[in-house]
Amino acid sequence: MEKHLLLTVSDDTSCLYGARFVSTFFRMKSSLHLTLFYVAPPSSSPGAGRLPGTAPWSPKVSTSTLNLAEQALSGARDILCARGFSEEQVRTKLTVRSMGTVKDIIREARKGFYDAVILGRRGYALFENLLSSSMSRQILDHPIDFPVWICRQINPDRRHVLLCTDGSEPSLRMADHVGYMLNEDPDHRIILLHVAPHRAAGESEILETAEKMLLEHRLPPERIEKRLAVARNVSEAILAEAKTENCAVVAVGRGGTGGKGWLSGSCSSRLLKELDEGALWVSR
Repeated sequence: MEKHLLLTVSDDTSCLYGARFVSTFFRMKSSLHLTLFYVAPPSSSPGAGRLPGTAPWSPKVSTSTLNLAEQALSGARDILCARGFSEEQVRTKLTVRSMGTVKDIIREARKGFYDAVILGRRGYALFENLLSSSMSRQILDHPIDFPVWICRQINPDRRHVLLCTDGSEPSLRMADHVGYMLNEDPDHRIILLHVAPHRAAGESEILETAEKMLLEHRLPPERIEKRLAVARNVSEAILAEAKTENCAVVAVGRGGTGGKGWLSGSCSSRLLKELDEGALWVSR
């Protein structure tokens, strides 16, 4: 089954962490299709023009910005194609900011029905700032309804996914997402982890429910491991497990309420801050 990813690209071509992550993490690339998406700032300077095919009232973009965008998109495409993607699997899309960078990305993600949106660290910060304000919650008529991957500097030798679950709906949606994305890539183990401050009834059921989501995507049972950890500091336990198992991905489900961001709280904030050489996958 084809999988479609929206990979956001900025003018910081020294990073391009998202392209590097996708190109090294997935060994089986034939079912993946990527759209490289660049949101350019509008310009009213002399010489600015509208993109081909856009409406007469569309915002204009300067030639210098257009050149930066084309260089960034070309750089990301080159990374992907040099590491196994065909040109047919990678398309580029350039748009001029109209509603704001984050809302333009959200609009594209919804319109294109992508399986995930891939952000660099800076791109995630823009999302979190927007979603933490009460005004933005009124502007966005729906919650973020797609998984987001936040990519940091990548260690290409890292493999496997640490899938954290607590039995909540967001964590089960993430389990479903992990199963879907990795059902054709046998290089990765999926380590199911439940962390609690003390042992309690129902822990095994939490892991079994998440495992069932993975098995529904026909992942072989031998690729799935289940772990229970007792720790007062949940984020510390997750980071330690990710390091021990050399995981390339930490996958979590997270909801935000009461004016907080959708990756808020000390645990999630620490994961975002301290998880290095890999990616954090998040689902609401």
